[in-house]
Amino acid sequence: MRCQSCDTELVAGAKFCQACGARAPLTCPSCGSPVRSEFHFCPECGFALAPAAAPPPEPPQPTFSAEAWENRLDRLSRHIPNDLAQKIRGIQGTIAGERKLVTVLFCDLVGSTAIAERMDPEEYRDLLDQYLELAFHQIYRFEGIVNQLAGDGMMALFGAPVAHEDAPYRAVRAAGEIQHALTEFNGRLRARRGVELDARIGIHTGPVVVGTVGNDLKMDYTAIGDTTNLAARLQSLAAPGTILASEATIRLVRGFFQVRAVGPFEVRGKSEPVTAYEILGRSDITTALGVAEARGLTPLVGRQQEVLQLADCFARVRDGSPQVVTIVGDAGSGKSRLIFECKQSLAAEVAFFEGRCSALKQKVPYAPFAVMLRQYFAITSADPPARAAEKIADKVRPFDPRLDEMYPFLSRLLAVGSAPDSDLPADEIKRETFHALAHLVGCVSEQTPVVLIIEDLHWIDDPSREMIELA
Repeated sequence: MRCQSCDTELVAGAKFCQACGARAPLTCPSCGSPVRSEFHFCPECGFALAPAAAPPPEPPQPTFSAEAWENRLDRLSRHIPNDLAQKIRGIQGTIAGERKLVTVLFCDLVGSTAIAERMDPEEYRDLLDQYLELAFHQIYRFEGIVNQLAGDGMMALFGAPVAHEDAPYRAVRAAGEIQHALTEFNGRLRARRGVELDARIGIHTGPVVVGTVGNDLKMDYTAIGDTTNLAARLQSLAAPGTILASEATIRLVRGFFQVRAVGPFEVRGKSEPVTAYEILGRSDITTALGVAEARGLTPLVGRQQEVLQLADCFARVRDGSPQVVTIVGDAGSGKSRLIFECKQSLAAEVAFFEGRCSALKQKVPYAPFAVMLRQYFAITSADPPARAAEKIADKVRPFDPRLDEMYPFLSRLLAVGSAPDSDLPADEIKRETFHALAHLVGCVSEQTPVVLIIEDLHWIDDPSREMIELA
């Protein structure tokens, strides 16, 4: 059965539409034909219906006009980062009618009606705006696009109109960051108003035919099959505060996240029960090669010449002659695997400083060097700032006994521990940060050969590029 208001497929047994909140139509228990509340008998099969009773009142919801919703969406759309807005404008009118594989994210608040009952409509509207801004920020951060907004629910697309090879990963990351940001927001909300907001999120990857991008940077679409429907079902099946992803999405992000299989669920329109996966958090694996390594790598074939070239370069390093090696190749040609084999052969006699650039961190200053230092200091995501500061101090103290030369600038780079004098000019902080990193690497190289690795250099941020050029 479909909603008479928005044409969304309704969840079996639901009294209200999960997309727009409209009341679901009544049906005859015998033949399933539509009936009205005042009918005593079904006009199609003559089945005796329950005595007419006054329908329960509609749940109180804040009422906003269509114009008000458009104004809110327009205002919230202003949070689109300039870089993303330029990318979207650059492809306007060029993708209409294209068939694309996209990842669809549905996010909706749970129990918002009860919260609305306890609050003044204007206060609830402000609260809803804060939640929407929070969610919009995380979606735009990973270059998704909010495609539909209805009440306190939204639909976002990843992979169109801006194409990304890692769209499923971006969608799951965005969902996790929405839940994390909402948890922090609830901490302030409880103290201020004594309420909490719980969101549930559904994610599915499948084909759509994209339409046009409007002046508000919103994209029209036409769904193929059940791409959007299944994402909406998963959202309605998710428990408050959780994220459910389809098997199609999990296949593309497996290894990067900790997941738990749930279900199977009976989904209308599906001949077989659907198994979904609850996203529990990110794993310690950050690269596709790391996922492949965890599954088991096949033997390296056909790269003997390149392996020998790297071995020759390291032999010159061992003799005291610095080397710079650039590995260039098409995506998927085996650059990371070649580096992995090199690391395996040199692990016993080399100190590695390994960083990675990312399309998601192209605007984050010194992103690959922060990754590099976290790896060197063995700082994990589970370490609190105080523990991370201890790890930095333990490794820096042999080269900086008073922890006043390198330590403050390295700590600042990793956003832990003490920071350098805030009165220092920005240019001087930048220069001293570079010197601290260079001094650390130089001190380590006096004890053992050092190999610095920076992968995906084409995504390097400008400050990191400047640091490399000054080296």
